[in-house]
Amino acid sequence: MPTDDVSGDAPEVNRKLSPNDAPSGGPGADWLVKFGEEMYRKNEENKRALKEREERARDEARAREAFSERDGAIVQWMGDPEKKDALKRVVDTASKLDSSEDQDEAFAEYFAAMQHASATLGVSVGAIADGFLGIQSASGRGARLADMKPAPRQWIVPPWLIRGFITMLAAPGGRGKTSLLYLIALAVLTGEDLLGLEVRRPSSVLMLVQEDDEAEFQRRFLATSRHHKLADGSPITDAAFCGRQLWVRTSPFVIAVPDEGEGDERRHKARRIRVNWAEVNATVAACRLHGVGLVAVDPFSNIHEVEENARADMAPVMDVVVYIAQKADVSVLLVHHTRKGGAGEGGNKADAVRGSSVQTTKPRAVITVETMPEDAAKRLGVPPEERRSYFRADLEGKSNMAPVGEARWFRMIGHTLDNATEEDPADVVGVAERWIPQPLQGLSDTQKAEALRIIAAGPSEGEKWSLWSSSKDRFVVPALATRLGVSDRDVAAALDEWKRAGVVREEWYKRPAPSRTKARGLVVDRDALSGAEQADGRRAPDDDDLPF
Repeated sequence: MPTDDVSGDAPEVNRKLSPNDAPSGGPGADWLVKFGEEMYRKNEENKRALKEREERARDEARAREAFSERDGAIVQWMGDPEKKDALKRVVDTASKLDSSEDQDEAFAEYFAAMQHASATLGVSVGAIADGFLGIQSASGRGARLADMKPAPRQWIVPPWLIRGFITMLAAPGGRGKTSLLYLIALAVLTGEDLLGLEVRRPSSVLMLVQEDDEAEFQRRFLATSRHHKLADGSPITDAAFCGRQLWVRTSPFVIAVPDEGEGDERRHKARRIRVNWAEVNATVAACRLHGVGLVAVDPFSNIHEVEENARADMAPVMDVVVYIAQKADVSVLLVHHTRKGGAGEGGNKADAVRGSSVQTTKPRAVITVETMPEDAAKRLGVPPEERRSYFRADLEGKSNMAPVGEARWFRMIGHTLDNATEEDPADVVGVAERWIPQPLQGLSDTQKAEALRIIAAGPSEGEKWSLWSSSKDRFVVPALATRLGVSDRDVAAALDEWKRAGVVREEWYKRPAPSRTKARGLVVDRDALSGAEQADGRRAPDDDDLPF
């Protein structure tokens, strides 16, 4: 075999080769072999580097999704090969626990991996189980009652809004839910009792307005704030916010889209949708930076593009909303529509929410809005032509974190803005205001006020009236009927409507001596009594005047 004629020095193997390194007389066999080896080595290095980057990205993504902030150190462990391998061994052995035929051997390998990871990371086995695997190990974390000291729930407006959880506000279109949303936002900002509910933690508010433009948002919010007054009767201005801020976004805000295999957004584990984590995490950061306590989304259906009737698609979308609520430590209020036809007679109102049922299983409260029925309008003395302006909001749909409580009535009022021009008249914008029904038909305003006074005073000092005939001398129906000169039937019907409207409510109290037992008694809403006094032409009672 002839020898190749190669002139010049051969290139060094330990540096990169290129076609320019070929001898001037043409490439020889030795040079071609070395060039091929170099190309093969470079290609293998690139593949290994790419694989390592992909594995590191997957590990970091899994860590971000699985760990809470207090376990953020695990993300740092991903950069240490020894610690990473120890954690990978834990995950691998844990994944075999359910599928392995030899359970004893599978558990032995799992516990050995846990012990090895504990020694490698310098943390307890229980910490690894709690933080990395998302479970609470009975052996690594004792469940002693003496050690249980949970912090109180962070209510903003009990029982409607609580930090770290979702609340849904649902109703058919045109029933007043958006107007109620603006009233809720104003109450949280000012801390004022505009809802008939305590605002325990006033805070800044972020409104993601996805149906109206900036101008319409301003009309609605300005009309709501101008129509209502502070407790002392003064108008609501920016000073009433006490440093708290209202943030609004009217541009599109989309957190999830169907997964079509394109784009840079990180895929959700379900692999059916793609989550826009840039938007999600930017929202979380903004909420934490500005001290936001309430994030209101109107409507919920506009912040995602997935099929709302498909549980497999909506479950991860709801998980993302939970993520925002927990990471930003906010209450997320989602405004949504109900299906045509509602829940049906006797049905759960939460079942009427449009779309997959997972949309109501994730929220801890579902507030439903319902237009005043015809029979209620007759009992409450509302003219038939005005009935649709009145609606009630309650938690009959769902309430996991607190007792359901009583419904709240509201009515729509047209407020005229001061925005007229030479060409256009001023806008009249519908706003929601709380409405306290006075359901005792056929009675004068004086008799209605007297009925509430009787209930508030109780049958004797320290005692409260009861709705139940078994309470004997505390049974309120015959007492009211006698004092007011009406029938027991009329009183019972009126009290039933009053209780549903929140004018009166039942509470536990301790009876005075000699009984000193616990019993349920009637309590009168202060605003209801004040409204009855004013309707009677008397001044609103001061706190010192009230018998409770």
